[in-house]
This record gives sequence, structure tokens and C-alpha cells, in this order.
Amino acid sequence: MWVKALKIIKIAEDNNIKIQLGGFLESRLAFTAAAHLALASDSIVYCDFDTPLMFMEDPVTGGITYDNKGVITVPDTPGLGAGIDERYLKGLIKVVI
Repeated sequence: MWVKALKIIKIAEDNNIKIQLGGFLESRLAFTAAAHLALASDSIVYCDFDTPLMFMEDPVTGGITYDNKGVITVPDTPGLGAGIDERYLKGLIKVVI
């Protein structure tokens, strides 16, 4: 997925086109990765990263944080700076079909 995104960003950069980056139903973990991608290009001037705010539960530890007026902060820890809460995973109901 990211390889295709990078190709689109390169086309936008080469043609001075401003673009928006967003998603649909991804978790805050995925949007943390998307935020890092957005910071990699000046052509990405709009971001739609609000989906995780609609979730009833957030199993992500670390990752982007949401501040006032839609401003997000990207962690400065190694990698994405995010992961999944092990306690959340252990609390899930397991179903074998």
C-alpha cells in the first residue's frame, strides 16, 4: 500500500499538486503511520485522521495524539512510537471456527 502512496506523492510533487491524506476505518495505529508519511512530503497539506476519535475503544498505546482544533502530535520515539495494548488483546473473546 505505501509503495503506491509514495508513487502518487512523487507525481504530486513533480507537478506541484497539493494532496490530502486520510483513511476510512483504520485504527490510531494506522493513522500514526499515515501521519509519519504525511510529514515526509510538503505536497501533503491536508490530512483527515479523525476516524479513531469515533471508536468506542482504543487499544493503541503511544501513537499520535489529538490536540485542540484537530492538531495531531506525532511521537518522537523510535519506529512509529505506537503499539497495541497487551491487556486489551488478552481481554478479547477468542472464537475458533
